[in-house]
Amino acid sequence: MARPRPPHIVENILHAGEMVVVSHGYASASIASIARAAEIGVGSIYHYFADKDALLDWVVVRALRPGLPLPSDLPIGPPPLTLTEAVAPYLSVHVTLPYLHEASARAADGPVCDELRLVIREFCDLVDRTDRVQTMVEVCSNDLEELRRAWFLDYRRALATAYEAYFRRRISEGALRPIEDPAFAARWLLDAVILFLRLRRLDYYPDELPTERLTEHVVDMLLHGFAGGAD
Repeated sequence: MARPRPPHIVENILHAGEMVVVSHGYASASIASIARAAEIGVGSIYHYFADKDALLDWVVVRALRPGLPLPSDLPIGPPPLTLTEAVAPYLSVHVTLPYLHEASARAADGPVCDELRLVIREFCDLVDRTDRVQTMVEVCSNDLEELRRAWFLDYRRALATAYEAYFRRRISEGALRPIEDPAFAARWLLDAVILFLRLRRLDYYPDELPTERLTEHVVDMLLHGFAGGAD
């Protein structure tokens, strides 16, 4: 007969598992290291999770979908979602980037610089909000091909396609100056924001660009690149 799930203990194990995976990588994470981080015995892990694969899969899926409820009975088996299914909500750009979606659906109705600033700022905010998710994806993608494809191919493609459509519409209306390759411009926007905001932690000279102003610097740089002297 399945045992009821004690409160807090499973969440503590998952939190410890996430710390271990982020620190050491998916393939190097062990039950022993997770047990040490959770301050419980190795054998106790198997009271709560059926096996190592089930535990690590839950660690990754809960990072992607924090609100996913845990089963009430023990031991806990594999998550009810595949990694592709866990990434799926991020592909809905109208949900993750509502201002971009709204702007792309209408004709330009004001200064393009003001609109473009909000479009770029919205993506900066999205990168900040999904920092935990992106960290987990980065450390696991070499070991989990399904996750790598779902995030770096499907998710990035959905984002790039949405920005490309926005650029093409504004260029066709004359609101933005012509861009030879809007698809490349869309990828450049994505990569520039991620480079500056995600790799900030590796900066050897952090004092040269105060963190609190970093996002505004990124927005200004991209705005100048896309709009130039446009009004």
